[in-house]
Amino acid sequence: MEGWETPPVLLTSSYTGDGIPEIWRGICKYRDVVIKSGELESKRSRQAHYWMWKHVQELITKNIRSDEKIRTIADEMESALDQGAIAPRAAASKLLDLSTRSILNDAVPGKLT
Repeated sequence: MEGWETPPVLLTSSYTGDGIPEIWRGICKYRDVVIKSGELESKRSRQAHYWMWKHVQELITKNIRSDEKIRTIADEMESALDQGAIAPRAAASKLLDLSTRSILNDAVPGKLT
């Protein structure tokens, strides 16, 4: 990153406080560099995207596990997986399709946001 070099190793002690000001100056300098370069904003944007998709995954899993009908089918899919009767990707696709249909059936037109 332009304007930033690997900082030197600094000795510090939280007990005596020795070296704390030097470390703090290094932290502040790094923050200034990542803000000016746009790297901080870029990283925050990537993090927001990651957490949005992570939350989507968790919500889908929660929806599947909390819907009794879909959970019953999921249990059947797990048995089929154990027997080699279905591939994991096919089982996941079927559960996602069922979950999506369930969500759409519960949706109120014009109220999706």
